[in-house]
Amino acid sequence: MSKKTNGKKPQVLKTPIGQKATPGHTEKRGHRSPAMQHMPFVRENFVHLGIGIALLIIGYLFMSDDTFTDAAEFSTALYIAPFFTIGGYVYILFAILRGHRKRIGGRGQNEQQEN
Repeated sequence: MSKKTNGKKPQVLKTPIGQKATPGHTEKRGHRSPAMQHMPFVRENFVHLGIGIALLIIGYLFMSDDTFTDAAEFSTALYIAPFFTIGGYVYILFAILRGHRKRIGGRGQNEQQEN
């Protein structure tokens, strides 16, 4: 079966030579496709997730210290590692729940008001 196109050719989005087509690529720079507008995570969320994962890794590395013998002595596995791991989990939760914030009053609007 073939679909009827009513005599019109389908619109093909062309990308400049040497650039890859991305899902959010449109002719006007800065505009996102409808699918990309509803993405729950943006770059900032992924950066915060990376920081949280790094805190977790540091905490678990501190916990893997084999020199722990007694709670009476100072030990990174007992006193420092829990803060890194709990902090990492809290930071990851923050990164997931953090919403996308839109800028209000960009540079373009300020420049127009001054002129």
